[in-house]
Amino acid sequence: MMSSGILAFLLLLPAIPNPYETTQAQTPPTVTYDLRSSDFDSAQSAQLLVTIDESGFGGVTAIAFGPNPSFNVSPDPLSVKSGAGKTINSVCVNRIGDPPSGQYKILARAAFTPNTGSSIEIDQIIAFDYVRRISISRYLVLGLAGFLIGYALRLVTGVLGKITPPAPVIAESDGQQSESPITAFVKAHYYWVDLCVSATLTFLVLLYLLKDGHPPDQANTWYGALLVGTGLGFLTNNDLLNKFKP
Repeated sequence: MMSSGILAFLLLLPAIPNPYETTQAQTPPTVTYDLRSSDFDSAQSAQLLVTIDESGFGGVTAIAFGPNPSFNVSPDPLSVKSGAGKTINSVCVNRIGDPPSGQYKILARAAFTPNTGSSIEIDQIIAFDYVRRISISRYLVLGLAGFLIGYALRLVTGVLGKITPPAPVIAESDGQQSESPITAFVKAHYYWVDLCVSATLTFLVLLYLLKDGHPPDQANTWYGALLVGTGLGFLTNNDLLNKFKP
């Protein structure tokens, strides 16, 4: 009687689930997102790395990204055949139009559908800071336009600071030597020559201020670039040359 009971128990052993194997099969997958938002500085899109770790889960993984009026994701949804363990996938976050600077969020919903059992959904928010930058050509044009404004203001303020309108001060020769053609030309076109030299130096300074191939932070907007150029217009040629010194 006892031996038959033991035999029946041994026959039932394969049908009893192993708690350890159940735990392993039900280990929830994980998803991490890494957005390279600095790519927006020089392109219309940025790379988003999606790392999926669903070791021991099996099935199909689909990640859908929530709508955003300023950015979209492609491909959407992202479909990955599970069972490969840990995988890294690359998608693109595309800029729509010219959104203002600020913090943006994209909702990502990962749905894991196993071969057997119920599916699992994981919702995560991808938050990132976006800085709108103007193009280099627009930055240079606005910077030079601001320089002309600052240059004109410098001349006007210099005149107002004196009783009589100032004349260009050029060192006179001792009378024994004739003036060179360059000196005579500068005398006759003093303000035009000064304007051209200052504009050339300002253009070089604007190029020098470029940071990693894009305008500096203080000149990201049209008014910022105009103010930077206006400030350079107030500087003398020697002051502009000092901008190149480390």
